[in-house]
Amino acid sequence: TTKDLGQERLVITPLTDKCYITLAQALGMYFGGAPAGPAGTGKTETTKDLGNTLGIFVVVTNCTDQMKYTDCAKIFKGLCQGGLWGCFDEFNRITLPVLSVVAQQVLAIQNAKKQGVELFQFPGDPQNISLQPVCAFFITMNPGYAGRQELPENLKALFRGVAMMVPDFQIIKKVKMCSVGYKDFDLLSAKFFSLYATCKEQLSNQRHYDWGLRNILSVLRTMGTTKRENETTNE
Repeated sequence: TTKDLGQERLVITPLTDKCYITLAQALGMYFGGAPAGPAGTGKTETTKDLGNTLGIFVVVTNCTDQMKYTDCAKIFKGLCQGGLWGCFDEFNRITLPVLSVVAQQVLAIQNAKKQGVELFQFPGDPQNISLQPVCAFFITMNPGYAGRQELPENLKALFRGVAMMVPDFQIIKKVKMCSVGYKDFDLLSAKFFSLYATCKEQLSNQRHYDWGLRNILSVLRTMGTTKRENETTNE
C-alpha cells in the first residue's frame, strides 16, 4: 500500500492487475464480479480499491447462513438508490433457498441497468425503486471451507469469476518498504521474503504461526513505525 493524500492504496501486482481488468470488463457487460480464492489473497481489498480508484463508496457485507432473502433485498435496494457498490464477503455461506431468490433480485437489477431506466420494479416490492446506474455488486468466495454452498447456476451466470491465488509477496514488501521510507528496500525485501519462505518450509505447523499476507502487512506496518522513530540509524 502506498499512501497518497492520506489515502492508503493497494500495491499493484500482476494478480491485482488481472482482477481489475476482469472486474472492469464485467461491469462493462452489466455483470457483477466474483473473486474466489483462499483467505488473505486480497479479494475484498482489491474490490474496495477499485471502488476507491473510481471514487465510489464500497459497502462490505459479511454474509452468514443466518441471512434471509429480505435482508439481502434491503441491502440491494439501498445500493441501487444510493449508487454504491456492494461487496458480499463469503457469499457462499448463504443457504441455497436464499441464494435462488437473490439470483432473481440481482437479475431484476441487471435488467433495469441494461434498459437504462430510472425506476424499476424490485421483486416482492410493490413500490418502484429508483436506480443509480453506477451501482454494482461483487461477491467473494472462499471455496473448500466447511459449510460453504456451491452457487446455483442461475446465480453464477450473473457474475464474472476471477481466480485469486497467491499474490507476489516480494513486490508487496518492496513497494511497502519504499513507501515508508526505506532506502535499501530492494535488498531488505529480498531478505524478508527469504526469511518468511524458509520459516514456512522448515518450521513445523503450529496454530500461532502465520506466514500469510495479513501477518506480513502487520510486520511491515511495525517496520514503518520503527523507521520513523529511528530515521538516522542504519537500516
